Amino acid sequence: MFAIKAINKRDTVDCEIVERLMCEQRVMEMATNAHHPFLINMFASFQTELHACFVMEYAAGGDLLTHSRGGPFTEPRAV
Repeated sequence: MFAIKAINKRDTVDCEIVERLMCEQRVMEMATNAHHPFLINMFASFQTELHACFVMEYAAGGDLLTHSRGGPFTEPRAV
């Protein structure tokens, strides 16, 4: 299974957002090349006319940003 993160290019017109997106791509590439056991691997990245896309391994449960907005991580929540 794979997950595709598709970012609408219209939402990335701000230079700061574009830089963050490029930084995210570099970090995912480094984590994949290092075979880091706790980070998602990225298999590819590409662009269409409307979207910038990252193809990553699938991990159920959502992303860390979403979970971090729910307050502190208790041990049961982290598990």
